[in-house]
Amino acid sequence: MQPHAVSEKYYFARGPQLVNRIVDIGPTISEKMAAIRSCKTMITHIVMDLNDSLAERKLRIAALTGDDESAAEEFIKAAFLRRDHSVGAKYGLNYAEEFHYIGPDSSLDAYISQRAVPL
Repeated sequence: MQPHAVSEKYYFARGPQLVNRIVDIGPTISEKMAAIRSCKTMITHIVMDLNDSLAERKLRIAALTGDDESAAEEFIKAAFLRRDHSVGAKYGLNYAEEFHYIGPDSSLDAYISQRAVPL
């Protein structure tokens, strides 16, 4: 592989951010869920932190307090699968993700083509 510059950027759109690219992830949702499930330590800690936060407010979600695997699965469904399904529904898709997309910058193309010379 040769070194190259990043020409396209996809920023996962969270909060008040410009959404200008929708990606249909329906065909790959199983792979996405498998990838998230493989992050066992991270998901376990997120669930533990969420349970601690709920306990501080004198709340609990029974499905998140079971064994680590079932709690993780419930969290993954709530935090990822349902969100992706909800986003997809806005665009007539089963599952989707929203991005702030920044494409290649061609603002200097004319300048370069007019002035560049071979080395």
